[in-house]
Order: sequence, then C-alpha cells, then structure tokens
Amino acid sequence: MAGKGSSNFSFPKPVSSPLESAAVNQLSALLDVKLKVQLEDLNRSFTNQLEPVKTQLAALTQGQAEDRERLSSLEGEIKVLRDEVTEPKEKSPSVDLFKVAEEKRLRTREIQGLFLSGSPISFDQDLKKFLRDYARYLQISNMRFEEAEAFSAAMMSTIKSKSS
Repeated sequence: MAGKGSSNFSFPKPVSSPLESAAVNQLSALLDVKLKVQLEDLNRSFTNQLEPVKTQLAALTQGQAEDRERLSSLEGEIKVLRDEVTEPKEKSPSVDLFKVAEEKRLRTREIQGLFLSGSPISFDQDLKKFLRDYARYLQISNMRFEEAEAFSAAMMSTIKSKSS
C-alpha cells in the first residue's frame, strides 16, 4: 500500500488566493530574517571559540621562533668555543692555554649535553653560566701555574657536582 493514499485522507488542494500568497511571502521573509540572525550568531560564536586558539597558536609560534634563536645562539657559542679550543692546539700550547682549552672543551660538552638530554633547557641560566665561566677562563690565563691548577681542580669538581 506504499505510495497510495487511503480513501478517507484527502490532500489539500493548492490555493492561489492573494491573501494566502501574501501570508506565504511574509512567512518566507520572517524565516529568511530568522535564518540570517541564526547564521550571524553561529558565525560570532565560532569566531569567539576560534579566538583563543588563534592566540595560543600565535604564542606557540613566537615561542618556537625564540627557541630557534636561542638554539642558533648556542650553536654559535659552540662554534666559537671549538675554534678557541683548536686555536691553542695549533700553537705551541703552554700549561695555562691547555687548561683554558680543557675548560672550554668541558663547557662545550656541557652545552652539547643540553641538546642531547631530554630535560628542558634553561637558555638564560645557561648563557649566564657560560658568560661567568668565560670570565673565569680569562682569569686562569693571568694566574701562576699553581693558582691555575688549583682553580682548574675547583672548576672540575664544580662541573662534576652540577652534572651529577
């Protein structure tokens, strides 16, 4: 019986009276306005929900760029340290220069260890430590042999204790 209407049900006949046509047009206009308002509300809601995501994405992108700059800076420091380490080896090394080179080599390894370890890197702290250590390296070159040897031993124990 699908597709056939029952005998006691009658379908409404299309009416084309001007009054009904005006009512249909008015209802259509109201539905259009309501649909437009709902669409604007949905767009506004979507935009409001999307805004925090955009903000987070921008912050992450900026953080990633800053991290790249820091990594680039540390890689530059490593290159400078490597160059400074190889430079004394090329010349006739004195005991002081050898100790300075050894300290720089250890610091280079320490910086490289930051990249290889899974732990988070504190760039500001490590840069400050590098600058402090570099100032100490300059002090070593001006020390007498006994002072430099004692200072070097103290630095080695400090580095070992911090790496443990």
